[in-house]
Amino acid sequence: MGTEDRRLREKEQRRQTILETAERIFAEKGFNETPMDEIAEAAELSKGTLYLYFKSKEELAFAIFHKNLLALKEMIQQASQAAQKGIEKVRAILSAYYRFYKEHLYWGPAQASENPHRQDLNRLLGYYFQGEHPRHPYAERCFKEIQQIMDCIVHALQEGVQDGSIRKEIDPGKTAMTYGNLVLLFMLHLSQGGTLVLKGHGYTAEELFDYMFDLFLHSLIREA
Repeated sequence: MGTEDRRLREKEQRRQTILETAERIFAEKGFNETPMDEIAEAAELSKGTLYLYFKSKEELAFAIFHKNLLALKEMIQQASQAAQKGIEKVRAILSAYYRFYKEHLYWGPAQASENPHRQDLNRLLGYYFQGEHPRHPYAERCFKEIQQIMDCIVHALQEGVQDGSIRKEIDPGKTAMTYGNLVLLFMLHLSQGGTLVLKGHGYTAEELFDYMFDLFLHSLIREA
């Protein structure tokens, strides 16, 4: 391996260390309460080196979100490829998303809503995604990954309509967009303290998330 290859590998490893360290501290203390100095110290880097990789704490937050979106997209693509019929692909995609939701402690809506320290970062992301702030380059990358995830759902729906496992009157594009926005709105609602309303009715975020998936699947299945 040449010197340049080794240098690039070390740079990427350092970047991943920063992301993992920041994600852990954000989850423990909250985004607003975590200074860049603390992240640099925990990652065993100088503050100057940290800023060479990420120009601001907001950019670091979006980089973490982007990393998780890449992981989610990979899970969804693998799940879809392993299924046969269109409705099976949709079910596999939803199952993959649900696993991601449960396993990724920082970004899962249930975990984020139960820990007030995690809500402030979700609010920050919502602030950017609602267009109330000048568009951030990392936000654009996140939007691109979200679009590719939506495309996976659209393709699965199209296959289902073609193979007869999904009702033919379903519009794949509109269906994917409608359901995708419902999920995003639900997650945003939870990040704004929506669990108080759920608890008042005796529900957990996880229960409603699962129920929402079931409703979606049953609305697609073609009657025999």
